Amino acid sequence: MKKEILALFLVFALLAVIGCSKTGTETDGQQAAAGEKAAGTGQAAADTTTDEAAEDTSDSSSKLSLDKIFHYGSVKSYEYRLTSSGNVVNIKYSISSDSVDGVDAWLQQQTMTSQGSEVITKMWLEKATQKCLKIVSVIKAGGQEMPAQETPCPTTGANAATGTKAPEFERIGKESVTVPAGTFSADKYEGEGGQYWIGINVPLPIKISSDNGNVVMELVDYS
Repeated sequence: MKKEILALFLVFALLAVIGCSKTGTETDGQQAAAGEKAAGTGQAAADTTTDEAAEDTSDSSSKLSLDKIFHYGSVKSYEYRLTSSGNVVNIKYSISSDSVDGVDAWLQQQTMTSQGSEVITKMWLEKATQKCLKIVSVIKAGGQEMPAQETPCPTTGANAATGTKAPEFERIGKESVTVPAGTFSADKYEGEGGQYWIGINVPLPIKISSDNGNVVMELVDYS
């Protein structure tokens, strides 16, 4: 059981390093988009999103800041499939507005279940800079819930606690990408911690990969 718990913690450490716990955030002023997805293609219907969301997610400029990659203001929940060292697990997320010591923040809650154990990790991200403010994790295993533990924020990656502004990513090409959510024509961006594949009218990255490719996250669903 101890090995399983350590493995679960390792997964969340990897997530923090590549900036997925979020790995990203959204700007305050953005309106929630409906984000209705067309069945079988994974493409979002253009007429169901707000003009701002459509503009942001279809931006093919040479550089994008993190708040233009993760449109947290347009989603309430989403799910990714994470593959690392041959292990595959689905991670569910929920997003809400909160604050930490008076600082406006996004509260991102991750829930992962593996071999009967559940890890719930809450990460607070400053809206203005996208940097990590606080992380708290709870493990439920063997019918018991362990005390909540606060863990240090990452010092590297897109959500590094030392960040002073939202990091930028450079466009390096365009690819067709197939993930559980569907098949997308995506712009590929590269920057601090890894690569991001961005699709038109999709409020979240379709795919995320760490720099060395050892950790890959693929979009499953969002609402």
